[in-house]
Amino acid sequence: MMRIAVAIGLCVSLSAVLAEEGKQNRGENGLSYPLADMRMRPESQGLQSYVGMLFGDELRTGQTGAKPHQGWDLFAPEGTPVYAIADGRVLHVQENHPDYGIQLIVSFSLEGVERYAQFAHLSSVDVAKGAEVRRGQRIAKSGVSGNGDTKYPHLHFEVRTISDLKAGSGLASRLDPAGIFPAMYKVYEDYAKRRTGTID
Repeated sequence: MMRIAVAIGLCVSLSAVLAEEGKQNRGENGLSYPLADMRMRPESQGLQSYVGMLFGDELRTGQTGAKPHQGWDLFAPEGTPVYAIADGRVLHVQENHPDYGIQLIVSFSLEGVERYAQFAHLSSVDVAKGAEVRRGQRIAKSGVSGNGDTKYPHLHFEVRTISDLKAGSGLASRLDPAGIFPAMYKVYEDYAKRRTGTID
């Protein structure tokens, strides 16, 4: 069953339950959140569904079909610290992707399986390819590189099943971040439903 919601200025903060900036935040399931202050990106760019800020098939004004959104868009003013969600290793640092701009991919273990966290639209990166990182370590700063929006700055965050920079345009090689951060997702989804009409 598909649910479609018309997004109206969504912005949720969990700062009250996160540690102060610079300290490892609480996160979930033994993982840290990528930002110290986790917020869903406000409605922008013709989004018709809050899915466009989360994970799944999104609708945009003027489009006849859905387009896959492969991760979460988290509100982050330019220069916001970005943190490693787990102990891992930096696999890729890329500076000039046409969509993602400056992006960083870090491998980590999730329930004994190697997965890959992607952080995109960055302004700078604090770690080098091959570096070992620790959970909660600052690894980058957010920005508006690539196709990032200066009016609605955000961190694009993905969890991938393959290590290649070119992970494809669909959802097949991605995992919904809700699977590792279910409490955060529940807050976002419930808030979105209260603020919008939801059609089943």
